Amino acid sequence: NHTAYIVDFEYITKGIRVKTDWYPILKMDWMEGTAFDQYLRKHVGNRANIEKLLNQFAKAVRELKRIGIAHGDLQHGNIIVQPSDLRLVDYDGMFVPSLKGESTNELGHPSYQHPQRSATDFSASLDDFSAWLIHSSLSILMIDPMLFRKYSGGDECILFRHTDLK
Repeated sequence: NHTAYIVDFEYITKGIRVKTDWYPILKMDWMEGTAFDQYLRKHVGNRANIEKLLNQFAKAVRELKRIGIAHGDLQHGNIIVQPSDLRLVDYDGMFVPSLKGESTNELGHPSYQHPQRSATDFSASLDDFSAWLIHSSLSILMIDPMLFRKYSGGDECILFRHTDLK
């Protein structure tokens, strides 16, 4: 299922060799834009820009849900902000329908995942918690942008850290 939020990539079965074992890799197209956390640092006090970002993010999450896939590691380092939209990068934890019933070796960034998430939590609903967290954080910043600096947002989180989630 193609979506504009996913960057074109090539799956290479023999991508990297460690000693005698080959491991697959994804070779992604280069994506111009601004990392999500850098965008927030620059625009956190501009309500219109944060609202636009919030709406773009919500639209991207709805699209992933519609086609039945989950990114698996929604977080500031894996979202690229472009003038017209967002792009998601880093697909090593992605869920697609053909992986139903499998487990994952990627648990995502701890400051964006439910503290009780495990390798068996691997389905199309995988992004729900991180999406709610990002959406809530952006909504809060529209009300009080000073919280971004107060809680050191942009340093491995938007507002909430793993210790807060626990």
